[in-house]
Amino acid sequence: MYKSIPIVIIIILILGGGLSFASSKASPGGILYPIKINLIEKVERSFSVGLEAKAKTEIKFALRRLQELEKLVSRPKYKIQTRDFLLANFKEHIEKEIILVIAISEKADLKTAMSLHQDFESKLGVHKLVLESIEAPEEVKVAVNAEIQQVVLQRNVFEGIGVESDPQTFESASAKEKLTAEKLTLMREQIKNLGTNLKSEAEITLLRAEDFLSQGRKMLEMKNFEEASSLFQSSSNIIDDLKTILEVGGKLDISLPK
Repeated sequence: MYKSIPIVIIIILILGGGLSFASSKASPGGILYPIKINLIEKVERSFSVGLEAKAKTEIKFALRRLQELEKLVSRPKYKIQTRDFLLANFKEHIEKEIILVIAISEKADLKTAMSLHQDFESKLGVHKLVLESIEAPEEVKVAVNAEIQQVVLQRNVFEGIGVESDPQTFESASAKEKLTAEKLTLMREQIKNLGTNLKSEAEITLLRAEDFLSQGRKMLEMKNFEEASSLFQSSSNIIDDLKTILEVGGKLDISLPK
């Protein structure tokens, strides 16, 4: 509608901000809502300087559309045209956010891009639950979930880049996982010939080691390599401690991989 931002600013200043404030609170279908979408938000976007600020603005607008959509579809009656507009506008902000975070990542700031995007994904997840709780129409949930999936896919791309950009971290965690798994397997074989009571105690200890190993594998899948390495090391330490106890007691003479 209004394409000249300077004119918009002049209008807002002339009206002393009253219309601006009222429009910002306007609901979809209301008489002031077009001003909110076509004027107020465009002005707000124009004042967003830098890729990160622009991405945050698109995130804010996308979440705002979801909030408006939730209120709309929770009513007994509403206009399908209004619903479809909100969904289309939500999709538009999702697409712009993805373009912006990709641009941020390409400027060697992958950490900032991932942080913004993951926080956005988390907030979208909350709104997904809200739509479920208010029993929103299936077509609405499908449309929203389709856009959320685009955000998830981009996050997966970022995580893949993270692995490629820091292969040593990934390789180190993977190596610890392999080493710990080998030590656990060997120790289980070694304790088979122990006496019943001692064998039972050793098995309980190895279950603790196995639990840490399992947790570490989950962290590895989530690409939290630092936490994965820490968990693998804890598992390895438990196995080493058991080995020392058994050797000191003269029960076993074990050679484990290091």
